Amino acid sequence: MSFQPPSQPYQPPTAASSGPTAPVEKRKTLILMVGALLLVGGLVGGLLVLMSSGSKTDQAVKKLARVPVGCTTTLNVEKPGTFNVYVETAGRLPEYDGNCPAGGKYSSSAAVQVDTMVTDDDGNVVEIAPATGESYSAAGYRGSRVGTVSFSKTGTYRISVMSAEVSDDQAAVAVGIDSSAPSNVASQDRVLSIALLVGGALFGIPLILLGLRRRPVTPSGPPTMGGLPRTPGPAGPVGYPPSPAPVPPVYQPPVQARPGYSVPRPGYQPPPPPRPETPGWGQPGGNEPGWRPPGDDTTWRSGPFER
Repeated sequence: MSFQPPSQPYQPPTAASSGPTAPVEKRKTLILMVGALLLVGGLVGGLLVLMSSGSKTDQAVKKLARVPVGCTTTLNVEKPGTFNVYVETAGRLPEYDGNCPAGGKYSSSAAVQVDTMVTDDDGNVVEIAPATGESYSAAGYRGSRVGTVSFSKTGTYRISVMSAEVSDDQAAVAVGIDSSAPSNVASQDRVLSIALLVGGALFGIPLILLGLRRRPVTPSGPPTMGGLPRTPGPAGPVGYPPSPAPVPPVYQPPVQARPGYSVPRPGYQPPPPPRPETPGWGQPGGNEPGWRPPGDDTTWRSGPFER
């Protein structure tokens, strides 16, 4: 198996950017814009509802059906339900056909007592239940609730207002359906304005904070040790370091050995040459007699001695 070097030089991967990418920036910008729109829309919508609440209350007061004192008039009921009966001490009478006072103003600084009776087409009396707790002062009218009357069916009803102490220039009776009462209109507008304000803040502020949040930037230098300041360094590749390129083997020609000579192996040490033998004591050819171990009966001759 032979090694094939790569056709292209190694390119280390570039360091990943620590900041948000372009799609992330666009998404954060969109979130920031949506949060700002919700917040501003809730604030503006709530203020507009509060500002328009006064005009709605004025319209609800003007739509009440009014009957002057000492007069009997008709009331057309188009939708069954509960109606409120008010005694007004300030306002203006509408134009009536017949003998009832019309178009005049009425006003009284003190509370007044009047008798009101409601009958249906058959002349049956419809009971008025006493009720208090609601009052208004809007669009030039001032009144307080004195009772409620329930109409179980549509049709034309007759309303009569009588008083021995109050004249038609001091007070009048106003009748209107409870669902469109001035106090109900005002409370509905207040609830709607609060809902808009709270909803805009509840959904807008978190989105704005989310859009303004930035991810922490990862430092590119080596970590600090011992409190020493960080020295910036070049951004290296992310992940494992590249493996070194393989080094091709160096060709060495074979050594031609001479006949009878072997190339020494690496680390081989030849034995030392033998020492030259010289005649000495006990050596053949020496002048000293030779030595034999004790108990040896072999006859030997060494010099002038015999055994």
